[in-house]
Amino acid sequence: MLAFSLYLNGCSHQPQLPAHEVQYQRYLSENTEALQQEQEQALDSAEQALEKSEQQQLAFYSPGYAEQLSTAVTAARRASLANDQQALVDEAAKALASLQLGLETKQQGQRLLADILARRDEVTALQADKVARRSYQAFQQALQAAFMALEQSNPPDEDTLQALLNQLDELEQQTLLTRFWQPAQRTLAQAKSEDADELAPATYASAATAVADVERYIRQTDSQIDTATQQGHQALRQAQHALFVAREAKRLQQLNAREAEQAVLRFESLLHELSLAVDGADRRHMALYDQMLAIKQRLDELKHTAASANTRPASSLLTTPTEAAPSVPNEAAAKAPSAPAEAANDAAASVAGDDQDSSSE
Repeated sequence: MLAFSLYLNGCSHQPQLPAHEVQYQRYLSENTEALQQEQEQALDSAEQALEKSEQQQLAFYSPGYAEQLSTAVTAARRASLANDQQALVDEAAKALASLQLGLETKQQGQRLLADILARRDEVTALQADKVARRSYQAFQQALQAAFMALEQSNPPDEDTLQALLNQLDELEQQTLLTRFWQPAQRTLAQAKSEDADELAPATYASAATAVADVERYIRQTDSQIDTATQQGHQALRQAQHALFVAREAKRLQQLNAREAEQAVLRFESLLHELSLAVDGADRRHMALYDQMLAIKQRLDELKHTAASANTRPASSLLTTPTEAAPSVPNEAAAKAPSAPAEAANDAAASVAGDDQDSSSE
């Protein structure tokens, strides 16, 4: 006992944990007695205690006892090198006693702070530790302070618990805004800088409303993560849409007669490839808008035919000798009522330009 008191007096930098002195002395005595019988295993026991402390993250959940344990293991290593068996046993016993009290502190904290820890796991799953690193570290420090108070037998009061919950709410909101609102907001700002509000006013206004709605929803105290995620992605898509519609509208305004013709022909070529893939028909004699309608109608027919085949009873398939292939409508049947020439030209021009910028999230 005297030797232990001298040890503590000589290590003034070591954390003072008087609240558990009685338990510590009991554990120390029990471990010393056990290690005296197996001195050869004393250093191994100390090293295993340090390893378990690291596995259990006691440096966070019980930093005082974790530091005390680490100090004891270092001293045990020195005693082993000096072939001082008694000192080795004493230091190994201190390490084991510190481990036991550290684990008890962690278990007590996990019980008292169960709601806080569960909420932290939810926020961490949102990548708050990466997205809002400083705020996350500030919360971790506040949480660790609560565990350190437990080492002094000071459990957290209601005000401390509520303060931790408030920190988590703010951290979640900050993370959601960073991940699901800011990308849409930045894209909308880029569209604004390229005069999307003038070149594509309706598209831009719709995107601006979606982006504002996301921010307003996330800042609500009862916002749901799944809904915020979905709305954030949708707002980003609308902001990207406004950006690229504005860019294409600007290009169209700058086209001369020859460039406009080439834009129409390029778009018609794409429609022709689709038409050939659907049923092999050449619809290039039709207006662009009519070609799109005819292709869509044919796709709907094929989809309906496939759905009917999948739902037909097996008996009817057995009694039917042959199944006639779907008929290909002639050009007259495929041709939809022609739209005005101005509308067809607008539809073609809206996709003009091979050098259209690729959209990226």
